[in-house]
Amino acid sequence: MRRFEDIFLKYNLPHKVVGNLSFYKRKEIKDIIAYLHLLINSGDDYSFSRVYNVPKRGVGLVSFSKLVEFAEKHHFKLFDCIGSPDTPLSGRADKEMARFKDMIVELKQNLEKRSLLETYDLLLENSGYKAMLEKDDLSADKTFQFERKLDNLKEFKTIILEKVKDYEPNISNYDKLATLLNDLVLHVEAEENDVKEAISLMTFHAAKGLEFDVVFMTCLEQTLFPAIR
Repeated sequence: MRRFEDIFLKYNLPHKVVGNLSFYKRKEIKDIIAYLHLLINSGDDYSFSRVYNVPKRGVGLVSFSKLVEFAEKHHFKLFDCIGSPDTPLSGRADKEMARFKDMIVELKQNLEKRSLLETYDLLLENSGYKAMLEKDDLSADKTFQFERKLDNLKEFKTIILEKVKDYEPNISNYDKLATLLNDLVLHVEAEENDVKEAISLMTFHAAKGLEFDVVFMTCLEQTLFPAIR
């Protein structure tokens, strides 16, 4: 379904996902996009607020509230508060956030020395996000859910590869990543527009009983969707 979403966006065709969550609205995808935004603009407080404690870094809501107050008082961006002499963070939270900041700074500084795919892999590894989804002490249900999330993150890597191919080869990795993230923002905005006349994406079973003038059934492949018993 994700590939259809991309094609509809490319050709500016209004669409909506029915009975399922759009690929780009899944938590793990929104998280990794927020991380990538910090590589482009570490002063993005919205992205920082989304991932500063994902995975857990010992920064609770109380500590984060103090950090926000400190930033507002001194007119700082949240990211720049980390490591400040007067930071309200202490103990484990202070150490973990220092590691978080160092990780973002290192990836940003070496953005042009690595391919975007290498940077993406390092981001998943060094942030601890991949390890969070690979824990071996989870219930069977949680393990299945996390495996699906890992699959989605692998799929997102494919998206990066596909989209970067369409960009000018001579532009910097910074510009490629900035353009990619801008395209994704436009994608989400297009999905959220309340358009009555739009293509509805749904499963075959979800479409049964509903009335549409035209229905396209895709991926009718033997064994995947057998036509006869």
